[in-house]
Amino acid sequence: LWNTRNRFIHKGDLKSGSQTTAFIKNYIRELDGLSSSLPTMQVLISRWDAPTDPWVKINFDADFKKELKESCSGLVARNARSEVIFSKTVFHKNIPSTFAAEAMACL
Repeated sequence: LWNTRNRFIHKGDLKSGSQTTAFIKNYIRELDGLSSSLPTMQVLISRWDAPTDPWVKINFDADFKKELKESCSGLVARNARSEVIFSKTVFHKNIPSTFAAEAMACL
């Protein structure tokens, strides 16, 4: 609308109401199309920090398949230079719950 106004004031270019309406509808349609084609940005909430020397940081996690009653645990140990000094993956059977899977990972 602002461009149409400026063209009218500065250049005498007059557009009809239907032309202006068509322009606005096309512009809105174009903006709506952009939202579905633009990549989304993921926000990192927390960041892993290396431990201070001489400490070692150990991170662990688990995955649980309820229907199979199986889980998989993994852990990674890193030093002050963020170097992996140890890692391990273990598969577990007969795990009854997500809580038990996390407990096994911690163990």
